[in-house]
Amino acid sequence: MNIRALLAAPLACALPFGAALAAPQYTITDLGTFGGKLSQAPRINEAGDVAGFSASAGATALKPLLWQDGLGLQELPTLGGTHAQAINLNDVGQVVGLSFLADETATRGFVWRAGAAPLALPTLGGGTGRALAINNSAVVTGASAQANGNELGFVWQDLPAPAVDTFATLRTFNATGVRSQGSDINEAGQVVGFADNAPRSFHAALWSPPYTALPTDLGTLGGTHSEAYAINANGQVTGYANITGDTGHRAFLWRAGQGMTDLGRLTTTSNFSEGYDINLAGDVVGYSTTAGDGARRAIIRKAAATAMADLNGLVLPNTGWVLTEAYGINDIGQIVGLGTLTRTNTLANTITVERHAFLLNPDTTLPTITCPANVTTNGTQPAGLGTATAIDNLDSAPVITNNRPATFPAGKNTVTWAATDANGNRATCAQTVQIGQADTTPPVVNYTVSPAAPNGLAGWYTTAVAVTWQVSDPETTVTSPACAAATLTDGAAKTASCAATSTGGTTNRTTTAVKIDTVKPVFTGVPAAMTVSATGSTGAFVSYTAPTATDATSGLAGTVSCLPASGANFPMGTTNVTCSASDNAGNAQTASFAVTVADTSAPVITPAVTGTLGSNGWYRSAVNVAWTVTDGESAITSPACTATTLGNGTALTASCSATSAGGTATRTSTPVNVDTVAPTLAGVPAPLSVAATSPAGSVVTYASPTASDTGSGLAGAASCVPLSGATFPVGTTTVNCAATDNAGNRSTASFTVRVGDNTPPVITPVISGTLGANGWYVGAVTVSWTVTDAESTASACAPGSTSLSGLGQAFSCSSTSAGGTATTNVSVNVDLQSPSFLSCPATVTLTQGQALPQPAASDNLGTPVVTGAPASLPLGTTTVNWRATDQAGLSATCVQQVTVNAAATETIAITQAVCTRVSATQGQWTVAGTSSMRTNNTVQLYTTPTVPANLASNRLGTPRTVSTNGTWRYATSNGPACVTPISLRTSATGTSRNNLTVTLR
Repeated sequence: MNIRALLAAPLACALPFGAALAAPQYTITDLGTFGGKLSQAPRINEAGDVAGFSASAGATALKPLLWQDGLGLQELPTLGGTHAQAINLNDVGQVVGLSFLADETATRGFVWRAGAAPLALPTLGGGTGRALAINNSAVVTGASAQANGNELGFVWQDLPAPAVDTFATLRTFNATGVRSQGSDINEAGQVVGFADNAPRSFHAALWSPPYTALPTDLGTLGGTHSEAYAINANGQVTGYANITGDTGHRAFLWRAGQGMTDLGRLTTTSNFSEGYDINLAGDVVGYSTTAGDGARRAIIRKAAATAMADLNGLVLPNTGWVLTEAYGINDIGQIVGLGTLTRTNTLANTITVERHAFLLNPDTTLPTITCPANVTTNGTQPAGLGTATAIDNLDSAPVITNNRPATFPAGKNTVTWAATDANGNRATCAQTVQIGQADTTPPVVNYTVSPAAPNGLAGWYTTAVAVTWQVSDPETTVTSPACAAATLTDGAAKTASCAATSTGGTTNRTTTAVKIDTVKPVFTGVPAAMTVSATGSTGAFVSYTAPTATDATSGLAGTVSCLPASGANFPMGTTNVTCSASDNAGNAQTASFAVTVADTSAPVITPAVTGTLGSNGWYRSAVNVAWTVTDGESAITSPACTATTLGNGTALTASCSATSAGGTATRTSTPVNVDTVAPTLAGVPAPLSVAATSPAGSVVTYASPTASDTGSGLAGAASCVPLSGATFPVGTTTVNCAATDNAGNRSTASFTVRVGDNTPPVITPVISGTLGANGWYVGAVTVSWTVTDAESTASACAPGSTSLSGLGQAFSCSSTSAGGTATTNVSVNVDLQSPSFLSCPATVTLTQGQALPQPAASDNLGTPVVTGAPASLPLGTTTVNWRATDQAGLSATCVQQVTVNAAATETIAITQAVCTRVSATQGQWTVAGTSSMRTNNTVQLYTTPTVPANLASNRLGTPRTVSTNGTWRYATSNGPACVTPISLRTSATGTSRNNLTVTLR
C-alpha cells in the first residue's frame, strides 16, 4: 500500500501472525474516531502529538484531527470543503495535509497553526494539491497538479513580509519525466519522494536545497520502480523498491555512500513490505504481507536487529486488535498506525469490526516488587531469607534477583531484591538481616598532616599538604572502604573529609582548614628590550612603565620595585633593569629587561628640483634634482649624492642614500612628469579647390587634422581657422591648425583653399506647339532654349522648328561659360495627318443576330482605333456613326444606315461529344451535331461552360461549316486538354448552347 492512499487500507480480521513470538514490549492506545468506523494516524512528533483524520458518523465526511495526550481527539478546520486529511506535523505542532475547497471539486495542500485558520498553499497551475510533510523551520513539501494535469513535487516556505514566499518545484530525473512528489523533509531541508526517469517509470528520489539541481536517484532492489516515504536527521531514507523481475517489493533502508539495503519480509513467501517512517536511531516501521500475501501486518525493523518483527507479537494478546500498518515512529520509540479493532458485545450478541488509528508506547512501567520479612538471628547464619514477589503490566513473570552474600557479617545487613521485566524496567526493595547483638558505636576517625606546621609567612604553607586518615571500630568491622590519603593544593581554606561506616553507624570527619600558596607572584607588562637615542656623551634619561604583579592565592606583599628606576640617567651601552615582587606567603619572583643607549639618528636628506614648469604640473624641459645631506650627531661616511637629470616620462624620481654613525637614510624625490615634445599633427588636408556657389564665394567643409601626443597627452582636439563649414571668399585662403598638449607644448600646420567657377551653364528647352494625345504634337513645333550660369557669362543657342510628321524628331543645344561646356538634347513626336476609312458602305442589311462588320481605317503613323455607336442594333433601320482615332488624337468619321431583319429560328442538336486524354495538356476531340440553318452558317465551339463575352477567346478549334444536309463536325487528335462542359455559338442566327457535357476517356 502507498502511504499516499491511506483510505485504501484493507480490512483484516485474521489473528495476528506470529503473535506469541516475543514478550510484549508496547502498550496500545485506541485513538478513537469522530463517530465513524475509521480513523488513521499517519505521523507522530517528538512531543507525542498525532496528526490524522477520521470518518464522521454515517461516513458523511472525513475530518482532519490532532490527538494529544490528555486532550484526546481535536477536530481541525478545513479549507471550506467537507473532506480533509491531516497527514503530517512538526515538533512545534504545525500540521499539514490536504482539504477540499468549498466547491468540493478542487483540493489544496494546507498548513494549520494553533489559533489560526488553515492556510491554503498555491498550486502549479492545476486544480489539486497536497502537503505531505513539514519540518521545524516550517518548510513544506508535497505535490501539485500542473495545468496539463501532470503532478510535480514542490517545496514551499512562508516567509515574513516583505519577503516573498518561496515555492520551488522538484525536478524529475530527465526531460522525459513528467511527475514527481515530495513525501518527507528533514531539518537540513533534504526532501525525499519519487520522480519519473521515463514515462510511467519512477524511482525514489532525494532533493537538496536550493532544489535547482537534478535529484539523486536512490535506485531500486533490481526492479523498475521505487519510492521513498521518510528521511531522518541523519539523512537515512526508507520506502519501498521493486525486486528483480518486479515480482514484489521490499522495504528498504538507504544510506549515503552505502546505497539501498533490503529490510526483508515476515516470511519467505511474503512478496511485499514497505518502510513508512524512520527515527533518529534508524528504527523503521511499516508493513509486510504474511505468508502467501494473505494479509498485512504492522512491522518494526530495529536498527540493531537483523530481521523485522511483527508488532502484533509485541503487544498483549487477546485485546481485539490486529495491527495492519505502522505509519510513524518518533525518537523515543512511540509508534502510530492503522489496525482493525474487533469488539464483542455478549449482551447484545454483536461483533463490530472497525479500522482505528492506534498509538504504541514503549513499556516504561516498573514492576511492583514486595520483599520478604526482615530476618534476625542470635549470631548464626540464617537458614533462608524468604521469597520476594513481583507483578508487571506486560510481563507475567519478571525476573527476581537479590545480592545476598555467601556469609553475613555480624550486625545489621541489608539485602537488595530486584524485579526486572522483559523490557528492562527494574524495581527494587530492601530486606534487613540482623546477625547477633547490634553495634551502637560508629567508627573513630583521626588524621595527621605533613608538614605538621606552616612553612611560609603569616600561617601559609608554601608546599602541598598531605592528609593521612586513621579509622578504627573495636566492635564491628568497618564496612565502608578505607579513606584514601589526600593532598591539598593551593587555596585559602583547604580541607579534606572522610566518612567511615560500621554496623554501629557512620562517622564523618573533616580536617581543620589550612592556607596553601605554592605559586610565586606573576608579572605582567614587563617591558621589552628597548634602545634609546643618546642625548649626550653620558647617555640619556630613560623613562619606562614598570611591570605589575598579581598573586591569585595569598596576594601581593607590597608593590613591585625596579632598579635602575624609571627616569634615571642610563649610560651609553646596555643596562639590565631588575624588578622584584613577593606574596604574603613568602614566595618571591623577579623579572628583568635590557635598556640600550645609542646614536639612532640617520642623516637628513633634502632634494632640490629645478626645471621649466608647464601646464597641469608638467615640466616642459628636462628636470634637475640636486641633494643636501646633513647629520647633527656624526660625520657622513658615504660618498656625496650627485645631481640627476630626468628626461621625458611620468612619475619620474631620483634617489639618494647617506650613512653616518646613526645609520643609513634613503630619500626619493617627489615624482615629476616631464614632456618636452610638442604634439604631432596628422591628416593635414592638401590644398583644396572649390567651385563658388555665389559671388560671395562658397561654404567649404574639410576633414580637420588629428593630433597625438605620447607624453602628457592632448589638452583637447586639434583646431583650425577658418572653421570647416565656413563661407570662404573667392580666391585663396590659408587655413591655420594647431594642437596643444597637457604640458603646454604647441604644434601648428596649414593648408590653402581656392574658391572659383567650376560649374558649366544650365540649359532648359522650351517647346511651343499644339499638343495632342499621348505627348504627340498635331501642328508645327518650335524648340527654343533658356541658358543660365550664376557665376559667369554663357553662350546662347538658336531655336529650331519642324513642320513634318514623324516620331522622335531631335533638337540639341551646347553652351560654354568659364565653368565649362554643357549640352542638352530633346526629341518631339509630330503628327500632322488625320486617319482615313478605307471603306465605309453607306447602307448595310443584316439578319437578326448577325454581327455588323467594322469598317477598315488607316493612318500614316500607325493603326487607328475604330469605334461605333450605338453598340446594339434593334430590328429595322439604325444610323451607325463610326470614328477612327490615331495615337495623336486625330480622327476621321463615317456614317452607315444599317437595316436588321428578323432571323429565322435555328435548332441545334449534339450527336457526339467525346474527348480522350492524351496528356495533361492535350486531348483527342470529336464533337458533332446538326443545325436547321443549312446555308451561310458556321458553328464555333468554346472550352468554357458558357459562351464568353469576347467571342475571339477560349475557342475550341476553328468555325465548322454547316453542310447542306444540316450536319457539322469537329475532330482532332492534337486538341487542347480535355474539359467538360463546353459551349457553342452559330453565325447565322447567333444561337448559343451552354453546358454541353463531354464524355471524358
